[in-house]
Amino acid sequence: HGGTAPTDAVASLQELARRLELLGRIRSGELSQVAGDIGREILTRFPLPVVEDDGGYGKVIEVVFVGDGLGVSGDGNRGGGEDVDAEAEAWRDRGNEQLMKGDLLGAIASYDKALEFKPDQHEAWNNRGTTLRNLGRLEDAIASFDKALEFKPNDPGAFYNKACCYALQDQVDLSIQNLQRAINLNPDEYREMAKTDSDFDNVRSHPQFQALIQG
Repeated sequence: HGGTAPTDAVASLQELARRLELLGRIRSGELSQVAGDIGREILTRFPLPVVEDDGGYGKVIEVVFVGDGLGVSGDGNRGGGEDVDAEAEAWRDRGNEQLMKGDLLGAIASYDKALEFKPDQHEAWNNRGTTLRNLGRLEDAIASFDKALEFKPNDPGAFYNKACCYALQDQVDLSIQNLQRAINLNPDEYREMAKTDSDFDNVRSHPQFQALIQG
């Protein structure tokens, strides 16, 4: 039936790649790194559509599916440290699920809820920043990554994500400075990520960027 089937197949592949790439950003570990690498490789061949945001935020990645995320049972007891930690983790996990499904505003609301329970949860700050970046709200994203670094100063993922945002803003020096910090902390993972990450397309031809990714 014409080009419908191939178009649908590409859209499904792009959605899978988007989720794999996000998994690589919001989770740590070898499996997540591999997932992110696969997602980025697919997206270099089948780029996601990009729409311009009227608010002047820059490019916004168009998401395909929207989901409700995971439920969280009860309000918990804020009086105990373990309960507070459990509530914060539950809301963060809910946010991660919403982010993977493309419910970006829902994800931000869940991360904000997690941070109400545990303001120093650096993972929630980092993943909140990733969500804001996907909305094209780059300044807000950078502020969230800065909060993550406030609570975990040597978090290579936060430096890497800041580098991505600065690259999208064409701020070459700041992008390279933050990418350098990420690679210094975890050279194997973040050097490889940067080689195929389309966020760096604006700075990819810069000699300092090429020197970084070539090691």
